[in-house]
Amino acid sequence: MKKCQANCKFFRCARKSLEIRRTGRKVEYYCRWVGDLCEGGGCTYATCVKHALRSDGTCSLAEPKRKPRRTIRERKESEEKVRLGTKALKKFKEYEKFIEEM
Repeated sequence: MKKCQANCKFFRCARKSLEIRRTGRKVEYYCRWVGDLCEGGGCTYATCVKHALRSDGTCSLAEPKRKPRRTIRERKESEEKVRLGTKALKKFKEYEKFIEEM
């Protein structure tokens, strides 16, 4: 599980005290309320726009997505497909031609 970071685009501070400080290439997320660097998901006032922040400070958007289960209809469709050998295919094509001629 990935901890929630202050540099996430969905991260918000409920106290509106998050300040971005740039010094050259370095970017720091500073909390004006505490007077120190922002803790991210560990802060009491941390919120998430996508409602993905858990109580332990981890982000549920960071975990891998689960594959959906196959529905009953998809299972039936896959079971209905029948593979025919070459002889059976030839006979089936001959049968189709015979029906078309009638």
